[in-house]
Amino acid sequence: EAYKRSIDLEPKRSESYLNLAIAYMEIKAFNQAIEYLNTCQELDPGQAKTLYNLGCCYTEKDLESAKKYFNDALF
Repeated sequence: EAYKRSIDLEPKRSESYLNLAIAYMEIKAFNQAIEYLNTCQELDPGQAKTLYNLGCCYTEKDLESAKKYFNDALF
């Protein structure tokens, strides 16, 4: 709830979306995590943490996409 409130207060702050996505990842809610990570990516493109976490989410669904995100996080 705190992360959602943070987003309500500062909707352009990418870190709040990243933190909420990580919380969803911890409970294996990967689809919700991906939604918030995509928003984070839109607000602050190319952040390695966001790309890495997208890669982690996609290892559960699509290994080719996961590989792309991991590669993008490194380079």
